[in-house]
Parts: sequence; C-alpha cells; structure tokens
Amino acid sequence: MATSARQAGHGTDAKARVHVSLFPSLRGYKVSDLPHDAIAGLIVAALSIPVAMGYAQIAGLPPVYGLYASVFPAIVYALATGTPGVVFGMDSAASATTGSALIAMGITLGSADAVRMVPLITLVAAGFLILFALLHLGKLMDYVPIPVMVGFITGVAVLIMVTQVPKLIGTTVTTGDDFIANVVAVVSSFPQANPVTCGIGLASLAALVVCKRLRPHFPLSLVLVVVGIVASQAFDLQGQGVAVLGSISTGLPTFELPQFVTSRLPEVLAHGITLAFVVAAESLLCVNTFAMREGFQPQENRELAAFGVADVISALCGSAACSASVSRSAAGTSAGSRTQMTSLIAAVTVLAVVLFLAPLLYAMPSTILAAIVIAAMVDTVEFRKIRRLGRHIRLEFWVFLAVAVCVLFLGTIWAVVLGVVLSFACLVYRRHNPQHGLMGVVASSGADAGAGAGTGDFARLDAHDGTVAPVDGVVIYRFDQSLSFANVGALVGELMRQVGPDTRLVIADVTGVRHIDVSATDRIRELISTLERQHVEIRIVRSVAPTDSLATQYELQRIMEKDKDDVYASIAQALTATSCDGEVLLRSDGSKAPWNE
Repeated sequence: MATSARQAGHGTDAKARVHVSLFPSLRGYKVSDLPHDAIAGLIVAALSIPVAMGYAQIAGLPPVYGLYASVFPAIVYALATGTPGVVFGMDSAASATTGSALIAMGITLGSADAVRMVPLITLVAAGFLILFALLHLGKLMDYVPIPVMVGFITGVAVLIMVTQVPKLIGTTVTTGDDFIANVVAVVSSFPQANPVTCGIGLASLAALVVCKRLRPHFPLSLVLVVVGIVASQAFDLQGQGVAVLGSISTGLPTFELPQFVTSRLPEVLAHGITLAFVVAAESLLCVNTFAMREGFQPQENRELAAFGVADVISALCGSAACSASVSRSAAGTSAGSRTQMTSLIAAVTVLAVVLFLAPLLYAMPSTILAAIVIAAMVDTVEFRKIRRLGRHIRLEFWVFLAVAVCVLFLGTIWAVVLGVVLSFACLVYRRHNPQHGLMGVVASSGADAGAGAGTGDFARLDAHDGTVAPVDGVVIYRFDQSLSFANVGALVGELMRQVGPDTRLVIADVTGVRHIDVSATDRIRELISTLERQHVEIRIVRSVAPTDSLATQYELQRIMEKDKDDVYASIAQALTATSCDGEVLLRSDGSKAPWNE
C-alpha cells in the first residue's frame, strides 16, 4: 500500500531535502510557528540551565561547560538534523559515561586533568559517530537490547551518585576507580557532614524527586537555583560552612583542538567508542520515538552524522559529549514546539545567561547542584523495567544485572562487551527463527479478495504467487516464533510502511509467537498508540495458550491490555467485525461506532 500523507511529507520529502538543503529542519519555515517555538524554547532553556551545569559536573567539568554545551552543539545539531522537535545537549547517559571513564582512568572529577581529558574523549567519540554514519550503521542500533542499556545506565548512575554524596552533605572525599573503596570512604565521611549543607541538600533532593512525580515538566531545578542564590547571600551560608559554586567565567569559550595525550591514547580510544555507542543508542532511541509519534521515517545515518558534527563543536569548546534529550524534547513538544527553531531560541537564551548573568551564579550552594545531579541520575534508572524484568523475564533480568555489576567492578568497556555477548547468547538459546510477514486472503476462483474476506483462508502474501491478495483498506501482519530487540524494529517498520491513507484497520496476528522480550513489547505498545493517534483501528489476534513461557504470556498480556477491547481468536473473526463498505466498525461487544471514533 502507499505510504500515508504524513509519512510522505516527513519521510520521502525529508530524504529529498538531504541533497538539496543544508538546513533541512528549517526549510520552508512558517512565521506562524514562531510564537509556539519561542515559548517552547524559553521553557527548554529554563530546564537546561541548571540541569546542564549539573551534567557538566557529572562529566568531570566546571558547571559553565554545561552552559557552553547547551549553546554551540545545540545550534549545530538544529541546523544539521532532519528531525524537528528533538533537543540536543548534555544529558544524563552521555555525561555519566564520560564521568565513569575519568574514574576508570584514575582522573579526579573536576580536576585540571579532567578539563584536559574530557574534550579529547568527546572528540574521539564524535569521530566514531561520523564513522558510524559513513558506514551506514544507523540500523545496527536497533540491535542494542533494552536490558543491556538499562543495566549499563544503572551501573553508571550508581557510580556517579556515589561521587556526588560528599558534595550533598558537605564533606570532602577523594575517590578513585575502586567502587567498594569509594563507598567505604563516603560512608566513613558521614560523621563530618555539615548540618546546614546536609539539610539544604536533602531538602532539595526530596523536593526534586516529589516534583518529578507530581509535576514532571515544572522547572523546579531553576527555582532551586534562584532560591539558593538568594538564600546564600541573605543568610551568609558560605560563612556557615556551606560550599558555593564560586566564580564562573563570562564570555565565549576558547575554541581549540583538545591536547592529545599519546601515552593514554589506547584508553581514550576505548572510552571514546564506548561513549559513541551510548550517544548513538540513546539519541537514536529518542529520534525514533519522536518520529513514530509524529508519523515520519527518521534517517538514522544522517542523525548519526549530525550527532558527530555537533559533538565535534562540543569538543572544540572544551565541553563533554552531548546527546538527544528525551525529557527536554518531550517538554518542548508539550509546550508547542513545531520545529528546530525551538532549540535555536533555547540556545540563544542560554548564551545570554553565559554572557551577562553568569556572575550571579557565584553564591549558589554546591549542595543544590549535587541534589540536581543525584535526582537526574535517579531519574535515569528505569525502576519499572527492572521490576518487570525481575518478576517476569528472569533471563533478561540476569543480563541486566550482569551488565550493571560489570560497570561497577570492571568498567564501562567490559560492560558493553559483556552485554552484547550475553544478549546474543540468549538469542541462540531461544533458537531464534522468526516467520513473520504480511498476510492476505487465498483466492479460490479469482474473486475479489475484499468481498467476503472474513470467510477465506489466509496465507503470507509472498508465499503463494498470484493466489493470495491483500484485503482493501486492511493490513494483516503475522508475528511468529520470536519477537526480540534484534528484529522488532524492522518488523514494525515493515508493517508501518504498509499503512497508507486508505488503511482503516490493522490486524496484528501474534498467535504463533512463542517468545517475546521486553524490548519488543514496548515497541508493539508504541505501535498501537501510534496507529490510534492516526485513527487507524488495530486488532490483536491471539490466544495465550500456545506458549508455556510465563514471561511470554505476561508480555503478550501487556500488549493485549493496551488494546483489550479489540482482541480476537482468529483473523477471520477480526475481519467479520467490519462491515463490507468499511465505514462502520462492529466492536467485540456488538455495538457499532464510526471508524474515526
């Protein structure tokens, strides 16, 4: 079937614009979108300023480098990307990976050595991202399973939180690359905690955690920064032993190539490719999620190139690697963002702060910034997924746990290697042999397949030459055997390419599925939501009985729960609930409703 009008507008045309426009995301910009983009840009800037300073400290840099990264790399990405709405800047996973790399190399976060080493690691990571794009490896990121990424990020988040606890409570602890020794040193420092610092830090952390649950898009971090500065000056908190941020340089950064340290080149290369892997996986996940929700086809290789070029700029201004931010992209979209003009306006706003308001940050208590960092790290740990894995999908839970523990005790590089090896070992163990494809009606005598389709036999369209025909206005897709992180992206993409302007019904037959992992479940649920937003009815064909795996039954029930009103025992039953003219839907309870309900 033909692709939808929205896909054609954002997918096919976008592919053409790659060759004719240097700035595809802003080509044909409408002035009428400017008010929406301006409001969204100011909101994104308000979220970015305190969080970016915190992420800079996570990466081992002074806070001002987080502001630099929110300006120059963000502008370059906005002009290079073909994806509207995605905000690029310092984010938790990339910053934490950079910080853990410094720890593994025995470099103290925030030291002069860290300031010299971080841009070099960033530049190497940017080079690998551009290389990934040139080798057309964008699709390979679909093969990164969710348990591996959750385990990796969880381990890195724990490492970084341990280093931030002394700043939160007002103690001084020297940390190294031994996780157990670091934990012991931090716990041993508790008796020396400053009561005022500890009170401010813990109260700020509690407020951030509660606000994230109740008002996730409220810029509480910025509010805490402003209140902290005012309180610090009004009550002379520095005189009471509360450490403050100190002077922040104003003006533009010095753009220069990082200093190459040949003696540490093997370590830099290893950490650089690990960092590139994290940026690519996290950022492409953000881009693909946004693209699916907006109904267009992303260009993964172009996006990889855009990430790489933007991170080259980040390295040149002395900052850490940046990536696409899910939280700030979602906040901008919720605020009415229409194009990448949102990112440009946000960047200009942050630049104004760097040029004119940076001295005001001098008195900000460092404990507040530590609270912002810890809250950001807590937010990156996907507790619901971990709980789901532990309760229902034990094999993938052990993969997650092994990767997380490996990060803590062996380092990020070995964790990535271990995660990939374990995930593909799981595929072999499950005898991965999918039999997926588009289905049609087996014609008995050349009659129109669309008439009386509900009473015919069904087979793969590519299995019977000339004897199987699609049903008009209906896409029937069979998922068979195994659904996993390794194939679900391609399968969902194949299905969505068949959804055109005339498609009114999608039937997803999962009767033959014997195994499904958490990555596949999440993608199928997102597919259902996407089709619902496009006013395309989706019906699930499934009986849970064919599999003895409790984990698979649980994941299939989660899919059916997403679309519980439209689950059928067979393709024929799903089709017979549709009238011949296709204008009226007969629901499973017997009531009729218009297709665009």
